[in-house]
Amino acid sequence: MNDVGYGAVGPLRNEKTTPYEQPWTVGIERQLPSRILLDVEYLGNRGVILYFGGDNQIDILPISVEGYSLNQIAAIQSCVNNPFQGYITDPNSSLSSPQVPQCQLDLPYPQFTSVTTDVPPVASSIYHSLQITSQKDFSNGLQFLITYVWSRSIDDSSAQDDNTTWLGSFTSLQDPNRRYLERSLSTFDVPQTFQASYVFALPFGRGRQFMGSSSRLVDGILGGWITNGVWRLRGGRPLAFTMADGSSLPTYGTQRPNLVGTPHRNHGNNWINNFFTNPQVFQLPPSMRSAMLPVALGASAPRTSSLRIFR
Repeated sequence: MNDVGYGAVGPLRNEKTTPYEQPWTVGIERQLPSRILLDVEYLGNRGVILYFGGDNQIDILPISVEGYSLNQIAAIQSCVNNPFQGYITDPNSSLSSPQVPQCQLDLPYPQFTSVTTDVPPVASSIYHSLQITSQKDFSNGLQFLITYVWSRSIDDSSAQDDNTTWLGSFTSLQDPNRRYLERSLSTFDVPQTFQASYVFALPFGRGRQFMGSSSRLVDGILGGWITNGVWRLRGGRPLAFTMADGSSLPTYGTQRPNLVGTPHRNHGNNWINNFFTNPQVFQLPPSMRSAMLPVALGASAPRTSSLRIFR
């Protein structure tokens, strides 16, 4: 089927690489009194040539529009005579009209409205964690398992959905010509997690520490009780900031703001409409203040650890 005049989709013809991971770990384990086992480990993991979610559009402007003024951006988005008129005749195609935007003709494949291919395996990741485990087998009426994890995960393109790993970033690339600008904390990065589970046989009833000589009736009512529980405390995931009123840059993704300080969450009654107490730390890139200034992409990272939220 001829896709000229429409969006073309196809595989990467020469891509034969396979994503892989390199894990490593080192730790110590020690048996403590009262049948308590303590385990402390460092665990690392490096992901190599992972799939870069959101980077499968290859019909992009080959030059960086950063440095253009907003007037120049408007100029390349203005309409010019369409050289494909008469060759692309299907009226359902936007490339059959008398005029097209100038930026359409500056694309590598101007005869298509878009060209998408397989997600390229060009991303990478790094993970570090300290994992502490304390475990006690059931004895003297007590059993428990306590774990604590401190970790940090960084990558180029991770998904927001818990059920998706490397198959789609939830925001598009701010500059598709510079993927490295997307490297930051993983969307699923959780810096600290503490969990404790236990089983405790209450020391009441016949043959126990308290009420050891009680009658069978009393023992049947008050003895033999067991309590158990699970406690879990964890940090939140990093927030991602984008601009709802950013510059519309052809073939570019959502623009990010400049972050000049640490945002603080509003805990007052009006937190829904005013989530931050200091929104002034989010600033427009210089080009948003004057049409004569060159376009500058937002300097903030895709995700920040200064403020986290539970998802």
